[in-house]
Amino acid sequence: MPSPEQLIAHYLKTNNLIQTLRSFELELNQKFDYSVDESLETILKDRYEYLSLQSLDLKSTVRPEWTVDIPQTQSRLPLGNMGSLVIYSSSFSALVGGQELEVAVFVTNDREVHMFDLVAQKKLANRSDLHGSTPTKLAVGIDGTNVFLSCGMDGKMRVWKVSNESFELELLAEEQIHQRLILDLKYHPIDKNTGYTISIGWDRKLTATIVDLRSGSITKLNSITLMTKGTCIHTSTDKSGYPLILVGRTDTSMVGVFTIADMLFEIGRIALNDSEFSSHSFQPMQIVTTYSGSAVVATNHVPYMRLITLEIPTIANLVGCGDVGVSERLKEMSLTATDTESFQSDVTIKRNIIISNYNSMSPQDKFSEPIILARPQKLGVWVCGDDGVLRGFDLGTGVVAEELQTHESRIKSAFITSIGGKETVVTSGALDRVIKEWK
Repeated sequence: MPSPEQLIAHYLKTNNLIQTLRSFELELNQKFDYSVDESLETILKDRYEYLSLQSLDLKSTVRPEWTVDIPQTQSRLPLGNMGSLVIYSSSFSALVGGQELEVAVFVTNDREVHMFDLVAQKKLANRSDLHGSTPTKLAVGIDGTNVFLSCGMDGKMRVWKVSNESFELELLAEEQIHQRLILDLKYHPIDKNTGYTISIGWDRKLTATIVDLRSGSITKLNSITLMTKGTCIHTSTDKSGYPLILVGRTDTSMVGVFTIADMLFEIGRIALNDSEFSSHSFQPMQIVTTYSGSAVVATNHVPYMRLITLEIPTIANLVGCGDVGVSERLKEMSLTATDTESFQSDVTIKRNIIISNYNSMSPQDKFSEPIILARPQKLGVWVCGDDGVLRGFDLGTGVVAEELQTHESRIKSAFITSIGGKETVVTSGALDRVIKEWK
């Protein structure tokens, strides 16, 4: 962090006050380095905005609670003796041959990708060559289609089509979207035939592409270099119709807010830390949206994960315009947007929008990858613990409402879905290496 004197010297230098700068250095008998990450002007502006904030009226805020109707039966999925660690899992409603299937996808550390029918309780396919000799990092299906995306540890994304009921896969396209390992990827629909992918990688890039689901073609929009490595992505649709993208990073409690208007660019930041000028004590690790519409952030606090609930700001509120002027304002901002995130950005920092900050009572250490699951059409979240316990958390009262003993140790991956209107939670264990289902 630069010293006060260095900030003053930087201010004098950038404002071309050379004589004053020379007198300042002579008075202190010190020559200064004029390069700083954050200028004196931006610090003072941020401070004045912080002092102008009013307290959030929590009494008028709709706070989510907990729906007591929970899954009652635990079973082990009949996937056979896999003997390997599931590193990523997801589910999607696949439309294959006119039939809708609820498909679970499990990616293991030995390059295997298993596809499983959650309704019929049978294995659909097993592939070890989705990325040739390169291990697969994650796989994401597109609801209502026969298309899914896979990402390799070499930074490449592939688009696949399920060609028939036998779940034979046809490769449609491939694109190098990151230089190295892809950490997370989300699909955001534009219409029924096209959608955006937003991804973060080990190369500190945030990348957006457009995927055509009919041909599988991939069009890369642009990438933004983040100040530190990304930890999580969350996408939703703003009431203006534009995508609202939340991005967490290492070494900061700030959440970056981005959108896409012909290109990907930053439009604001959200402060998760109520302590002014202390933004590096924790970092967001996962973000989900609850049934009530609030965002819940899982942090890397030890020894217990914390859950921070906040209001999701609108794009109009972030860019400082009315609802009818969002398109014009975004067009203006895109003209001056850069491909590198910076401390000296002019984007708005939203503060005072935290609804609650609770200890989840879910144990973790500094190596953990926090997992929380927003319940479909029900209030509350499920928290996956390093002790193998699935905890139902009441976000209104801040108490653990349910505890479901699931695995012998750390829950490595999990997803939640609704089958026949019934909530279903699927988890995999790091030690016992089995996949279990609560329904």
